[in-house]
Amino acid sequence: MMFLMLLRGGDFFDLIEGGIAILVLAGLLAVAAWGVTRLLLSRWGERAGSAEEILRERFARGEISAEEYVKSYEVLHETPSRRSYEDYVRDLMDRLRPGRGTGS
Repeated sequence: MMFLMLLRGGDFFDLIEGGIAILVLAGLLAVAAWGVTRLLLSRWGERAGSAEEILRERFARGEISAEEYVKSYEVLHETPSRRSYEDYVRDLMDRLRPGRGTGS
């Protein structure tokens, strides 16, 4: 390509300017594509699998009891500063104890 440009009467600096323009354009297109992809994925992700929606579906299918639904709903809607990591682990361990299944 450089050889063809030199044959047409252009010089090396014209080639560099053209290359920089192409790189800038490619960069702008890449940023635009990334932004559109990120926007579409974030919107799709919010609708497809929010924790509250999954909780409602599990309750509707009978996989969890009303008590577990209410407790889980409260966990989803409380502020993070009210509970520590240990509280979440303790709740999980309580749920995993034998005899505390999902109604089976």
